[in-house]
Amino acid sequence: MNGRKRHIVTDTLGLLLKVVVHEASLPDRLGAETVLIKVRAQYKRIKKIFADQGYTGRIIETVKRTFGWFGFYRRLAKDYERYPSHSEAFVYIAMSNIMLCRLSAG
Repeated sequence: MNGRKRHIVTDTLGLLLKVVVHEASLPDRLGAETVLIKVRAQYKRIKKIFADQGYTGRIIETVKRTFGWFGFYRRLAKDYERYPSHSEAFVYIAMSNIMLCRLSAG
């Protein structure tokens, strides 16, 4: 199967904390576990995470507007990158731009 999946963890404002990108053939549960392991290692104070309904089991509801913001960035609209790590980097770049624009407007 072609394509990629993005698994993100955001704060309550929809700002990105962590992203994991992998090939679309892997199940969502594996991607969710991977991103949660990374979040737990970096953000020790997080007590509760909500997940989308697509993640079954112990995982539960997410902030979807963040994925909508990705649509404003051409490199994220389609899968142009050869490596998942490059896709992850462009997600961080896009979210950095969004956060900087918010700071400068305030």
